[in-house]
Amino acid sequence: DAVSKIRGPKGSKVILEITRAGLNTPMNITVVRDEIPIITVYSSVIDQGGKKIGKIEITQFSTETANDFKKQLAELEGKGIQGLIVDVRGNPGGLLNSVINIANDLVPKGGTIVKIEYSDGKKESFASENRNGKYPIVVLADKGSASAAEILAAAMKENGSKVIGTSTFGKGTVQNTQNLSDQSQLKLTIAKWLTPDGNWIHKKGLAPSITVEQPSYFKAVSLPANKTLQKEMNGTEVQNLQLILNGLGYNPGRTDGYFDTGTETAVKNFQGKMKLEQTGKVEGKTAELLQTELLNKMKDPKNDAQLQKAIEVMVDLVK
Repeated sequence: DAVSKIRGPKGSKVILEITRAGLNTPMNITVVRDEIPIITVYSSVIDQGGKKIGKIEITQFSTETANDFKKQLAELEGKGIQGLIVDVRGNPGGLLNSVINIANDLVPKGGTIVKIEYSDGKKESFASENRNGKYPIVVLADKGSASAAEILAAAMKENGSKVIGTSTFGKGTVQNTQNLSDQSQLKLTIAKWLTPDGNWIHKKGLAPSITVEQPSYFKAVSLPANKTLQKEMNGTEVQNLQLILNGLGYNPGRTDGYFDTGTETAVKNFQGKMKLEQTGKVEGKTAELLQTELLNKMKDPKNDAQLQKAIEVMVDLVK
């Protein structure tokens, strides 16, 4: 129902009302409708200490993900990578056959990828057929990694690779999607999946080999678009602002959600740095730049504690 309301002619506009944790009121975002290419695989080469480390991020497992993965992996191998980091953080899952096809190129040949137990008692096991251990592999996963992403992370961990990050979501079921006559879909749970060692991680998640939390400012959410934050205010929105200020190096002196003189001073210092009027209030351009600066900081690989740990581990593994 929600998707049908969002869809419309290319070039037309739709207003989305979004509710987020940490915000007391929904925010409205205007989106221009367009054709959206589904890109689910991104790759790059990291040069660290004279060693070439490949990195592949998989955002979900869709119809073309396995093919795209194989192409980009081949390109990385053509560049002479000595190790590979596979990033499935924030990946909600997707198609079972897609993750199995990808795991075939990552799990050592003969190693179990996943075990499936159907509701009728039938059991099925999938083993890797391709990989011959050319280089070490490390996996990045977090609470946003679910379902098929957990299948891949568990397969790699229980076949000898390191998983770095935090515990995963914990979705250990297999669903089948059926298209209905009204263009809606029905999802049916048809089986549960087990890790190579026979563990069911449903509602528990997969624990990482090495636990690494991201800096606290990675948990910040958007500032309210239609509200001014100012001195003497109190609440979760101010607390979120203080988290952002701290992340950008402007210490407000407290993080309990009370907008005091210290918070006002931190805002003024930020405004001065950005060459804005130093009102001490957070609205308009100030709110926009706070969010932009924080996003830029979060996108900088140097601030990604989990990625940096993966690189550190990989450097030790590469011979």
